[in-house]
Amino acid sequence: MYPKEYEMGKYTCQLIKKELLVVLPDSEAVAIAMHFINGQQGQPEQREDDSFDDLSGRIVGFIEDYFSIKIDQDEFAFNRFLTHLRYYLKRIQSSEISDGEVNPNLLATFKKESPEVYACTQQIVNFVDGRYHTATSDDEMFYLMVYVNRIVRKSTCTEEGEE
Repeated sequence: MYPKEYEMGKYTCQLIKKELLVVLPDSEAVAIAMHFINGQQGQPEQREDDSFDDLSGRIVGFIEDYFSIKIDQDEFAFNRFLTHLRYYLKRIQSSEISDGEVNPNLLATFKKESPEVYACTQQIVNFVDGRYHTATSDDEMFYLMVYVNRIVRKSTCTEEGEE
């Protein structure tokens, strides 16, 4: 979704290998790219009176209520969810929604195998689309489902492990 930043992440990994003789796994290029993305300043994080914190809080509330869980907001999966959510909202606000990248069969399979995640994500999308008078694409829906699934799985595993 962020090809320039990803290329910078790959370049940084190559530079670390060359200069420090340390080989980083390929996944670190993504982590480095996310640092570049998160460090970008000057992009408005709100539209009208909605701040990102307010919107994300309501969306997290939807997820917690729907699945009757408490999301651990210190988990890496939660932070990745917030990062995705932040840029999903920016793409919605700037009308930069992409579509057609995700195989429709993949979305259909995910919906069939995880109907609860789909229903919860649909609730989130309806909220966002209603707020911004937009239409979320199937690609955006799919990616949002992936992140919702991750934080729900992580929260479910955490709660089961505590019992």
